[in-house]
Amino acid sequence: MFQILTNHKYLLPLYLWLIYSITTILVFEFGPLDFRVENKFTLYTYLFFAHFFSALGYLKSYKKYKLLNDLKNKSKFLNKNNLNFISFIIVLSLIIGFYRDYTSDVNLNLAIEDTLAASEAGELRGGGWLGYLNGFLNVFKLPFLTIALINFRNLTKFQKYLLIVLVFRLIFASIVGSTRHGIFMLIIIVFFSLLALKFNNQIRISFKKLFIRIFLVVFLFLVYSSYISINRNLRPIDNMVEYMSNNDKYELDTNNFLIPKFTGNLELINAGVLTGYFYFTHAYKGLSEALSLPFKGTSLFFGHSDFTIRNLARVFSDDEMLNYSYHYRLSNEVSYPKTLWITAYAWIASDLTFIGSFFLLYFFGSLLASSWIRSLKAPTLISCSVFGWIIYFFFQTNITFVPADLGAFISFWGSIFIYKFKINTSN
Repeated sequence: MFQILTNHKYLLPLYLWLIYSITTILVFEFGPLDFRVENKFTLYTYLFFAHFFSALGYLKSYKKYKLLNDLKNKSKFLNKNNLNFISFIIVLSLIIGFYRDYTSDVNLNLAIEDTLAASEAGELRGGGWLGYLNGFLNVFKLPFLTIALINFRNLTKFQKYLLIVLVFRLIFASIVGSTRHGIFMLIIIVFFSLLALKFNNQIRISFKKLFIRIFLVVFLFLVYSSYISINRNLRPIDNMVEYMSNNDKYELDTNNFLIPKFTGNLELINAGVLTGYFYFTHAYKGLSEALSLPFKGTSLFFGHSDFTIRNLARVFSDDEMLNYSYHYRLSNEVSYPKTLWITAYAWIASDLTFIGSFFLLYFFGSLLASSWIRSLKAPTLISCSVFGWIIYFFFQTNITFVPADLGAFISFWGSIFIYKFKINTSN
């Protein structure tokens, strides 16, 4: 198994994303939740070409960068001064993050006793000058996580401890806020970073043991998801099948072969699996609705992010500008709930149209290949940062577009801009 994975290590992110993404599409189509999609041919044709252009961009970049020299002294490309600066910013963001928890109603006891109240408190906490400052300081959160994991042996002792605190912070923030996305992001980044460490012979663990441990982590994530799914309501849910059968957003086929039927001590997991079907697939319904809307126009760059489109409308004091984003247009024109997702594809199409989104997906595919190969052969701060963001982007395409808030927007596009600038100037 090690030899097979090693022989295909430069293509592994593409393989794993395709398996993951196609699985979510198959569950959407053949799973127990029927979202009553009327334009299936249009939806699946678009998804086919979206995956085709993403893979094409990856393969094009793979052919170019697979011949890059594999350097033994990989630490020589790490800028220690810049890494120290990033570490300092992470320290500030952690301090402010914990301080905001302390001065708000968000706490671990509330999350355990009342999951719904914890979720609402977490949503209400954001905002104000401290919220904006924390969002800005979070610019380096995901990049530092990826940089530190892939280059763990080259970190100082302080930076290693800082990494541990950051991981704890991400898990803690998700638990006290009764959310999944922080832990899901952590799983993706840690998994691929461990693969990079394994391929570079920096950790002594077999692939079998590595995948077993990842499986256990995913299992714990499933248990956690089950817990918040049951308790993040006015009343704890006793029967998840019965509860989901009464939801007007979809029809639940109780006889579907994918209905989980765990019993005994594992019965709790049924809730996590059922809500997981909804969590990971319902955005395709939003995408199908967006594909049905006639072209209205584009804001060129502001429509792909909730942060940018809201602030654009605020600057011009014109809420009509919100309709240049499919997220708000669906809510205003077809009563699609704002709380539901629409996939990254629809967010991107808000700026580039659906045809134009193929070209950006091609570009992102090429970035994934080049940043992955560079992170394996000659890792730099920026190549690791871009890889972290792009791999997270691809594993969120079925949900949403990742640069949604201030920190993520600056970090995502800033990392890509610096990465492409450095590549162009070095050629």
